[in-house]
Amino acid sequence: MNGNKHTINTHEQPQEQVQEQSLEDSISSLLSQVSNDSLNFEYKSITSSFKKSAKLFINKKFLDSYNIIKTIIYESIDLKNQNIISEYEFINIWSLYFNLLDIFLNKSIISIPKSEKDSIYQKLFKSNEFWNIFQNQLNQIVDPKLIVLLVLIKLNNNEIDTDELQNLRQQIDLYMVNFTSIYNINDQLAESNHEKLQSFNELLEIYHVFLLSKLNEFEESEYLINSNPYIFDKIEMISKLYQTKKDIEESIKKQKELKAKKIEELRKRKELQQKEDEELKKQKEFEKQQKELIKSQRNHNKKISKSITSSKDTTIFEIIKKRFFKNSQLLQNNQILFIIFTLISLLLFVKNHKILTLNNKIRPILTNIWNKLNTTLKMAFQVTYM
Repeated sequence: MNGNKHTINTHEQPQEQVQEQSLEDSISSLLSQVSNDSLNFEYKSITSSFKKSAKLFINKKFLDSYNIIKTIIYESIDLKNQNIISEYEFINIWSLYFNLLDIFLNKSIISIPKSEKDSIYQKLFKSNEFWNIFQNQLNQIVDPKLIVLLVLIKLNNNEIDTDELQNLRQQIDLYMVNFTSIYNINDQLAESNHEKLQSFNELLEIYHVFLLSKLNEFEESEYLINSNPYIFDKIEMISKLYQTKKDIEESIKKQKELKAKKIEELRKRKELQQKEDEELKKQKEFEKQQKELIKSQRNHNKKISKSITSSKDTTIFEIIKKRFFKNSQLLQNNQILFIIFTLISLLLFVKNHKILTLNNKIRPILTNIWNKLNTTLKMAFQVTYM
C-alpha cells in the first residue's frame, strides 16, 4: 500500500535509514512538483468545500452542510485514485456525507425536501450504488470505517425489510472476502494496519451480533464467530450475541403483550360504546313514550273539555231527539216535531188541569182531539219501526 512507507517509527530506525527515507521523500517530492501546480487548485477546492461543510455540520446546519458535501462526494473518488487527496481526507469526506444521510433518514432532526429524501433512500436501500463505487471505482479496497457507517445507516432504519437485509449480508460477505485477501491477520502487514483491522473487527461485530440476529441466524452467527481468526475477542462477541438474542426475544414478547393489551382495550371500548348506545336508545325510547303519553293526555283533556262545553248548550229536546228519534224519518223536520211536541204538552196540560176538565163543553172536544192525536202517533210509530 502507498501509505505504508509513512508509518515508520523514526525512534526505532537507525540514523542511516532515516536519512535514506528522507532522501527518498525529497526525490518523490521533486518528481511530483511539476504536476502539483496543476493539481493544487483541485486539492484546495475540495478541501475548502469539505471544511465549509464540516463547519456547518458542527453548527447543526445540516441541510446547508449536505448541499456542499454532495457536490464533492463523487469528485473525491477520482481525486483519491489520482492521489490528489489522501486516504485520510477521503475517509473524512465520506464519513461526513454518511453521517448526514443517517441524520436525514433515521434521526428526524431536520426535514429535507421529499424528492431529495426519496433519492437518498433509493441510493441506500433500492440500489447497490455505494457498494459499486467502493468495490469497482476505487483502485484500492475502501477502509472498513466507511463500510461500518454505511451498514449502520441501513440497520438503523426501521423500514428495512428482510430482502434488503439479505442483500446487505451478501455485500458485506463480498467485502470481507476482498479485505481478508489483502490484510492477512498473520503476516507482517497486520501490525502496520492495526487500525484498519480494528475497524474490520467492528464490522464483524455488527455483522454477527446485529445483522445475522435480525435475520434470526443465531446458531450460524455463533459458529462463524468461533471460526473467524479476525475476531479479537470471540467470547465477548458471543456474549453480545446472546444478549442481543435475549433483547430481541424480550422485545418480541413486549410487542405481543402490547398488541394483546391494545386488542383488550379496543374490546372494552367497543363494549362500553355499545352499552352507551343501548342506554341512549332506551333513553330516547322512554322520552318518545313520555311525549306520546303527554300528547294522548292532552287530546283526551281536549275531548272532555269540548264535551263539557257542548253539553252546557244542549236542551232536553235535543237529548230526546238524539236518543229516541235518531233514525226516524218522520222527525227529520224540526218544525213539525216542535209543533207535535207543543200540542202534546198542551193537551197534557189541559187534560190534567182541574178547571178545564170540569167544563163539559170543553172536555169532549179535548178528549176527541187527544184520541185522534194518540191514534196518529201510534200509526206514525208503527210506520217508523216497519
